[in-house]
Amino acid sequence: EYVFRIRVEDIVIQSLSGDRGMYDCTVLETIKGKDGKEITTALFILPFPKIESGTEYIVAVSPLDNVFIISSKHSVFDPSEYETIKGLID
Repeated sequence: EYVFRIRVEDIVIQSLSGDRGMYDCTVLETIKGKDGKEITTALFILPFPKIESGTEYIVAVSPLDNVFIISSKHSVFDPSEYETIKGLID
């Protein structure tokens, strides 16, 4: 389980069901899940159309191969919740 602060750059592909998209993202901060390797960019599967390009989010995700997948539909947070989330993790 990881928690990242990310900036969404672009949608790569939308799922056929229309409720998820794969997004190319810049990782601004790893809040939880540091395992010795620095992650600066990654692909994330996130809810569509809730996500907007150019916007920052805090996401709780699980790794799957070279992609990170949201843990649940309630795993995307506004950056204004940073201090609360960080406090819960620490």
